[in-house]
Amino acid sequence: MADQYIGVRWTSIVIFAVLILVLVFRPRGLLGDRSAVQGGGE
Repeated sequence: MADQYIGVRWTSIVIFAVLILVLVFRPRGLLGDRSAVQGGGE
């Protein structure tokens, strides 16, 4: 689908870039949980 617009060579690059952006901005995942207590507990 995407290769119709940007070419076959760029499809892998775009997918890889999106993956890197997700890992940078959402390192816990798209549906990562937000815990009330952060850090090492006793």
